[in-house]
Amino acid sequence: MIYTIGHTQTYTNALANAPESGLFKMGRTGPTEEHPDGYPGGYAFICIADAQRRIDEAYVGRGFSVFGLDAEWSNTVKAENGWWHHIIEDARIILLGE
Repeated sequence: MIYTIGHTQTYTNALANAPESGLFKMGRTGPTEEHPDGYPGGYAFICIADAQRRIDEAYVGRGFSVFGLDAEWSNTVKAENGWWHHIIEDARIILLGE
């Protein structure tokens, strides 16, 4: 397991409403209508502490939490504009503590 961050209420509600199909963090994509320059992939962190560090840096007070990703660290690449990584392929989001 690796880790990501997301809006707590949005993710927990979505996880509760999609137990069978699951909820996925989006991986890297090429250009799309929504992301004309492509999308680097969602945040990926090797440990909970790193994910919490990113929340503390950029998302304090905005209702974000750490979540698990059913993926391996080898399924990530280092971000071009920061110390964190991005997930390459879509990965199932896991509510920590399950």
